[in-house]
Amino acid sequence: MEARVLRNPGLCHNRLMPLLDDPLLHVGDRIRIVSPDVPALCVDRAVGPDGTVDVPLVGPLPAATKKSRDLARRIAERADVGGLLPWVEVRWLGAAAGVVSIEGAVKRPLTLFAPKGISFDRLAQAAELLPEADMAALGRSRRVAPGRSVVVPTVTAERRISVLGAVAKPGSLPPSNDMTLGMAVEAVGGLTPHADPNQIVIVRMGESLPMQLPADASLKLRPGDLVRIGLSAERYYVLVRGMVEKPGAVEYARGMTAMKALSSAGGLSDKAKRGTLVWQTGAKTFRLSIEFLLAGRIPDPVLNPQDTLTVEVGRS
Repeated sequence: MEARVLRNPGLCHNRLMPLLDDPLLHVGDRIRIVSPDVPALCVDRAVGPDGTVDVPLVGPLPAATKKSRDLARRIAERADVGGLLPWVEVRWLGAAAGVVSIEGAVKRPLTLFAPKGISFDRLAQAAELLPEADMAALGRSRRVAPGRSVVVPTVTAERRISVLGAVAKPGSLPPSNDMTLGMAVEAVGGLTPHADPNQIVIVRMGESLPMQLPADASLKLRPGDLVRIGLSAERYYVLVRGMVEKPGAVEYARGMTAMKALSSAGGLSDKAKRGTLVWQTGAKTFRLSIEFLLAGRIPDPVLNPQDTLTVEVGRS
């Protein structure tokens, strides 16, 4: 198998130039390690002050001044399993400081490296505002400080309330003077399993207001507000192997059961329906009859992050 790094051309650095698809890492940079072959490697990390990154199963590796592709290859080599080179991606999530971003009603959402800040006019010019951008809602042109994010709202006849991000049905809602943050989130289907209730931002007149749920659920929204629900930084996986349609790592969600994980892996092959499910969780291993699971004769077990499921045929 090949060690590789995911290309991510949407991120930018060095003035207004796009980032290379194989960026050079620096102290403080945040990265995400993904390996469907070795779920234990799937973590978010930051490059430490000593220039290293702590990798599960591997330990500290030099990362500062290394390219993402080189780091992915080194992780794969050190995490060698059974003589095979596991598939590894390293994704650059952002710098620790000195970046600004713009999104919303723009043609080109951008993240730029601007340690001294940047004027809003220049940022908007680089992102190419759409005709429907609501400049009046942003107020006066100003300088965007490092670490800030600008969301350009869209002009609407009613100035609807928008809820975006990690919710079941992102979209806009009719304006209401009585709508609270909690009501708005509930109206779009609630938070997804991977939502971070501590990473909520209300964008109002171009300003970002940090919020949390449930603490700020009763906060009243205003027409034109944009609510962004962030994703949890922690991502976990369950490894599904054996007689399923799509063996590999499936993303774990709270409350995931064995049958849900098998479904996420494409479902059982026809020969597996009378086979055995081997469930490894921590140091324990359980062998379950798939026929009994399908018939509801035994409980469908709730999984833990980084569990392994193996579907076997011809064993009981």
